Formats: sequence, C-alpha cells, structure tokens
Amino acid sequence: MRWYIPTRVASRRYRTVLRDFVDLCNPEVAMVLEESLRWHAGVLGAVRDLQVGRVELSRLLDELPDNGQARQARHVVEEYLSHRERAAVVALEAALDSHRYQRMIHQLTIWHEDPPVSDDRDDADVKGYLNRARRRVRRRLEEAADAGQPEELLHDARKAAKRARYIAELAERPLGRKARAVAQRTISVQDTLGARQDAAFAQELIRDLASRAADDPADRNAVRSAVALLTAAIPEGETIPFSA
Repeated sequence: MRWYIPTRVASRRYRTVLRDFVDLCNPEVAMVLEESLRWHAGVLGAVRDLQVGRVELSRLLDELPDNGQARQARHVVEEYLSHRERAAVVALEAALDSHRYQRMIHQLTIWHEDPPVSDDRDDADVKGYLNRARRRVRRRLEEAADAGQPEELLHDARKAAKRARYIAELAERPLGRKARAVAQRTISVQDTLGARQDAAFAQELIRDLASRAADDPADRNAVRSAVALLTAAIPEGETIPFSA
C-alpha cells in the first residue's frame, strides 16, 4: 500500500499548479480537475493519516513501563487502529473502482496529452508567482500566531508552505538560487508544522478511542485505562517558530 504516498504528493503538486497558475489556462476546466484531485487526495489521506497516527501512538506507548497495564493498552490500541485502517482501505479500494476515479484519470490524460494552457510567461512573472506564494505562507503563519496557534490555522499554514515549496521547485530553472532558498525555508516550516500536526492527530485518535469506551461495556475499563496512559504520556506542546 506504500504506493499511495507518492501518488498523494503528486496530486498535491498538480493541484498547486491548477490553483496558483490558473490564469495560464481555462479556469473552469482547471477547477473541475482540481476538485477531482482533492477528492482523490482525501481518500488517500485517510489511510496515510491512520498510519501516521499509529507511529505517533506507538511512540507514546514506548514511553510506558513494561507492565501488564501497558501491554493491555498496546492491545487496545492495536485493535482500534486495525479496525480503523481496514475501514479506510475498503473505502480506498471502492474509490479506485468508482466511475469518479475513472473520470479523473480521463481528465488527467487529456491534460497530459494536450494541456489547455492559454498563455506563457517570462522569468519576471515566475518570480511574481513565487513571491505571492511566500507572502501567503507568512500571512498564514502570522494569523496562526495572532490567534494563539490553533491547530486549524497551523494546518492552513502548512498547506501554504507546501504550495510555496512546490512553486519554488518549479521555479528553480528560471530563478536558480533564489528559488532553491525559498524551497529550503518552506521545507523547514512544513516539517515543523507537520510534526505538530501529526501529534495533534494522535490526540484526536485518543479522543475518538475514549468516545468508543461507552459503545462496548465489556472493554470499557481497558479502553479507559489505555486512554489515561496515552494522555499522561503526551508531552507538553511546543510553540512554532514563525518564519518563512
């Protein structure tokens, strides 16, 4: 199943082009494809996020002493994650077998064989696209800082950093060192925010696990114990360095 990771990244890169360079092509056609790719990325992301969550929860569990309570917590978490992952994989397989997926592949084929590009730009215009992407990252980071770093705004900042990175990498040929420098800075921001987001998703999984305790009275005490251990193992949050 590891194929979905580069596929999801490729989908994000394609969407960046469709959104940030939309003035170079037919915007209505571009947005139809962008919506298809967003749907596809969401289905892939459901599987990827759970695997990231497994890594994060395993890290928390590794901090626990090796005793009966901790072993029971590991068993509870494994059953919970396996159930969630199986459901996500079934949903992904259904999506890949759907007419919507086939339409998306057809759209991509058309764009690959005959890109509906209506204009071309020089190096100065490329620099303008890059600067606009940088400003968007800075603005998203400042908005998150002013609001006290809520996860939703930090996620928006991370998405902006990814888009700026992809644009910078596309701009390396005409802009050279300047574009490479922007790419490196945005990778740093993306990685920092990504670690924060992964930890936040792990906490979301813990809350979801806790909500399921009431659904199965037989396992209620085991689930509650696992949730308590995981919650106690969560380190205090770190603030995000705001620069881009």
